Amino acid sequence: MGKFFTFRYVYIFLAIALAACQHTPIDRYNKIEKGMDKDQVLDLVGSPTTTFRKDSKDFWIYNFYSENNKSTKELQFQEGKLTYLGDKTKPEISAEEQDVINKTQNEAVVKQEASNKTKSKEAYQKYEDDVRGTNQIRYIRRFEPIN
Repeated sequence: MGKFFTFRYVYIFLAIALAACQHTPIDRYNKIEKGMDKDQVLDLVGSPTTTFRKDSKDFWIYNFYSENNKSTKELQFQEGKLTYLGDKTKPEISAEEQDVINKTQNEAVVKQEASNKTKSKEAYQKYEDDVRGTNQIRYIRRFEPIN
């Protein structure tokens, strides 16, 4: 019985010691430095929650949970090297504002296309008139009937 209790305490001690040595995901994230390549980051914190590519940059999003808190961190890679790490970046303008800008730009394009179409029709009509001679004033002789 004495040996059993001794091993039990050794196992409990080892379990506590191993639990104390473990690092939380956010601790591993804090070891990331700019300039690291993707493989180094993957070795440290594992696979990201979300990835996407925009403007020749790779974006990796990580979500970390601790008790009741959630933190979202973003990594940006350009040419395979880490160029930004920190909180998730927010767009400079909201989606609604971007929609208004896009709508205004689209309306301008539609107006320009209508104007171009009108100019093209007028230019073609002028070309046809020039070819046919219908836009030139011609002198037409008047003949008197012979008596």
